[in-house]
Amino acid sequence: MSEARVSKVFNEYKKLVSCLPKDLCMHGVRHSCGTELHRLGMDIMDIGKFLGNSLEVTKIYVQTNEIDLQKKLKDLN
Repeated sequence: MSEARVSKVFNEYKKLVSCLPKDLCMHGVRHSCGTELHRLGMDIMDIGKFLGNSLEVTKIYVQTNEIDLQKKLKDLN
């Protein structure tokens, strides 16, 4: 299935679900997916393969926040 087709189907289903934000897009879902896979412990190289991206691009998708950093520090103890 092409990227354009996936986006089209996503947008069609999004219209059916009224509780979703109007500005939700596949690109944002992709970012969230990469971030959540990283939080679950998946290796960044594997995330890149899963998303079909280079390591440099994958680094953009994998975002950490203060809560993630605090959890990692706590896990070190």
